[in-house]
Amino acid sequence: MPPAKPAPKNSLDVSFIAFHIIGLLLFSGIGVYRYYHRVTSDQPDFSARIAQLTTLEVDLNNLSDYIRSQKNTLQSTSQALETLKHEKSQTEAALKVDRDNFNAVISSLNYSSAKDRWIERSISFVIGVFSSLLASQLWHVFRRNLS
Repeated sequence: MPPAKPAPKNSLDVSFIAFHIIGLLLFSGIGVYRYYHRVTSDQPDFSARIAQLTTLEVDLNNLSDYIRSQKNTLQSTSQALETLKHEKSQTEAALKVDRDNFNAVISSLNYSSAKDRWIERSISFVIGVFSSLLASQLWHVFRRNLS
């Protein structure tokens, strides 16, 4: 019989060493990949940068045009607002004068002193008394003619 191979003393030690070697290889591979990717990505791509700058220039020109149009719109709105304020002040002044004239006419039409009111009431009373006397005389004459 051939002599038996001696078994490793501890299989746990072998698997522990194998695990560390695999991990070391894996992490060193990841590190090499990252380094290579960083080195290749740092190389300038002039055509892409020129395209980005051209796009940025077009966007900034569009933004400038938009700002200019908004500024013009705001200025025209401001001018229209000033015109309306001026017209409002003129209209309010004219309405105040017309309102004052209207109030003066109404107050002169409604103005009557206490003396004028008593004179009107006295005249009305006297007319009422004469009307009653005239009506009773006419009724008396009418009844006499009927009988």
